[in-house]
Amino acid sequence: MKKLSMFIAAGALLLMAACSRDLGDYDYKEVPDPVVLKLVDSTFQAMVGDSLIITPEVKLASGKANYSCHWKIMVSDEMRSYEYDGKSLRMVFGLGAKYYPALMILTDSSNGMKYFYNFGIRVIQSLPKG
Repeated sequence: MKKLSMFIAAGALLLMAACSRDLGDYDYKEVPDPVVLKLVDSTFQAMVGDSLIITPEVKLASGKANYSCHWKIMVSDEMRSYEYDGKSLRMVFGLGAKYYPALMILTDSSNGMKYFYNFGIRVIQSLPKG
């Protein structure tokens, strides 16, 4: 019985120590957003069956080029998205002629921050309807 009360007392002390006040001794540094040119809020034209190449200009605050990009093209008719990796989007566009919303996810490799940029792709037919 004496051992049980000792274990209960030790457990209570541990719980009280775990709930001690946080001193808030943190140094936060503001991380500036990267500058992305030739992409943000843009709509790109593509033709059915033709190559689509999108290469944005990315400038990180660190001045380095250690980043990665993940691209998503949303296809609402099929309820899914086509996803690609690389600093530029390079694909043969085989989807139908219409507007497709898209997203580029930029990951800064030096700190792991992710940034999201929306853009669109308007696809036109190479042959006229007839």
